[in-house]
Formats: sequence, C-alpha cells, structure tokens
Amino acid sequence: MPGGTTHPLTADDLVEQAELCERAGRQDEAIAGYRQALEAQPGHSAALLKLAAILLDRGFTADTDLGAAVDVCRAAIALLPDPAPAH
Repeated sequence: MPGGTTHPLTADDLVEQAELCERAGRQDEAIAGYRQALEAQPGHSAALLKLAAILLDRGFTADTDLGAAVDVCRAAIALLPDPAPAH
C-alpha cells in the first residue's frame, strides 16, 4: 500500500477469505479462516454459522477438537430464529 500503511483484516474480511477457500474445496483453510474471524470478533454470526455448517458437513470425527466443534454448533443454533432445543 502507498505510504506503507497496512490495515488489519476485519472479521468480515476473514469470512470472505474463508468462503473463497471453501468454494475452492480447501476445507481446512476455510475452517482456519472462520476460526480466525471468530478470534477477531467472537460471536460473529456468519463465521459461526459457516463454520458449524462445514464441520457438520465433514463430520465431527474429522475435527481435532470435538468439544470446540460442538460449542460452535450450539452457538450457531442459538443464532437461528426459533431454534429447537439442542441435545
């Protein structure tokens, strides 16, 4: 950038990058990107919903942190309108 000024990526930027990775079939990179977005902005709805969807799609057994995956899915369910009780 001119002047050497850089701006940190926002959670929205990180979600956009993760979406590109997901569309390209690079699920591990997409998961990492959604998690980075959540680190930048905990509770970011798009990151939670998209991360939960990709984790559910590939199955929890593929995720190295099952507890974290379950937590993400519960947080995403809470964002849905009129969610059914999670078990």
